[in-house]
Amino acid sequence: MKELKTLVDFYKTKGEQVSLTITGHSLGGALALLNAYELATNFQKLPISVISFASPRVGNISFRDELYQMGGKILRVTLKQDLVPRMLGIWIYTQVGAELKLDVRSSPYLKRGFNFIGINMFETYIHLVNGFVSSSSSFRSNSKRDVALVNKACDMLVD
Repeated sequence: MKELKTLVDFYKTKGEQVSLTITGHSLGGALALLNAYELATNFQKLPISVISFASPRVGNISFRDELYQMGGKILRVTLKQDLVPRMLGIWIYTQVGAELKLDVRSSPYLKRGFNFIGINMFETYIHLVNGFVSSSSSFRSNSKRDVALVNKACDMLVD
C-alpha cells in the first residue's frame, strides 16, 4: 500500500487521472477482490476496478454491499463448467460483481468432456474471452491468439 500511495501521488502531481485495475485468476482473483477492498478503504476517491477469472467467493453480503458503496467496479469472468467459482462458502459467501459467464461448448476447439484442471486453467479462460463476441453470437474463430496455448498444461483441445 505504501508503494501504491507513492505511485498514485507521483502521477497525480503530474496531472494524470489515476485509477487502479486489479486482475487475478482463481485464488489470485479472490485476492484481487480483497485488495480492491483495502485499496478502496485507503484511496477513497480513486476509481478501482477488478477483473477476476475463476475466482471463488470471498465475502458475505455485507462485504459486497460495502465494496459497492465505496465505488468498486467488478467483473467476474466464469465458465459454466468450472466448479471453483461456485464451491466455497455457498451459504456464507456471495459472489461480487457483474458476471461474464462463458461456456466451453462455445469453442469448436475445446473438448466437451469434464476436465477439472483444464476447465479452470487461465489459458482456457483467455481462449474463450478472445472468441467471445456477445451472448447472441457464435465463437469468433478468426482470433489472432494461438489456440495451442490452451494445451500447454492440460488436455483441453480436440484432436
